[in-house]
Amino acid sequence: MDIQLKSKQIVPNVLYIASVDEKLTLGKEHTSRLMGVFLPTLRSIMYMDSPGRVDFTEGDITITYITLQSFLKGIGKGDMDSILLAYSYTNPEAIVYKHPLWEKYITSQLGNLVNFDLYGISSIIYKYLRHFEYTKEYIEELKHLREEIQEFDRDDSISDIIDLIDWSNYRIVRPYRSRRGENHHTQVGIDMLGRKIQDVRVDVLIDRIDMDIGDYYKRNRELTPDILRQVFIALYIYGHLTFRRHISFPLPSHIQNIMNRLISQPREECLRCLFMKFSLIDEIDIPDNFFYMHARKAIDAFYRDIYGLNV
Repeated sequence: MDIQLKSKQIVPNVLYIASVDEKLTLGKEHTSRLMGVFLPTLRSIMYMDSPGRVDFTEGDITITYITLQSFLKGIGKGDMDSILLAYSYTNPEAIVYKHPLWEKYITSQLGNLVNFDLYGISSIIYKYLRHFEYTKEYIEELKHLREEIQEFDRDDSISDIIDLIDWSNYRIVRPYRSRRGENHHTQVGIDMLGRKIQDVRVDVLIDRIDMDIGDYYKRNRELTPDILRQVFIALYIYGHLTFRRHISFPLPSHIQNIMNRLISQPREECLRCLFMKFSLIDEIDIPDNFFYMHARKAIDAFYRDIYGLNV
């Protein structure tokens, strides 16, 4: 991609610039959003005045530059933008600039630098799809529980009321007990679809029940076409990086067709299916690849080769 950027002459030691919008993911003709990585100067590091992020607007393009340290931290956290930037090399049309050292220290080392837990990307999926694990039966049980606990003192804790509730009326919402610590202290709580609520007052429990009920009724309003597209792409990335440790852009045309059909007709059963796929992938245990150790090596290498600094 041939784009002349004035900001590249302002930001020190630019290492990489690429599209992180639909130009990258879907192969669209134009780009509107770029991200770049730069290496802070030694002086800015010494005096703690290196910005972690700098934004520019050039014509109809916005470009965000982040430090090498922020970029590596982002792919360690599974940040969506950082992951897109990391794998943007797979779509040559998305690349605006690449330092000669980028491939040596970043692209060829991504298997070590990326934390494949990807909890940043998974949080996007969970935020918008978790409501689709809620069924009408679950919501009815929440309403019933709310009615029951309304009669208790608002300052009572869960441990005060848990044995006063008739749990025979519930199938999904259930009490639980766990024993912890050297003294085997028993903790009690309420399991709300895998979220264990304990050590809170009745009024806080009511607030959490109200949040789930509210989410159930408002969820479809939040899922705009742009959000659905973002969630679908996030899930595609999440699955590929979990199973294959690699992702290529743009997304294949048949995958884009599936995504477009989902966006045009976002049926509840399809969205619940997406959430179930995510839940299955999320259960996979990802071994630690000591990504922060490799990230430090990459930072050392850039400072050594660009500044001649031996660390």
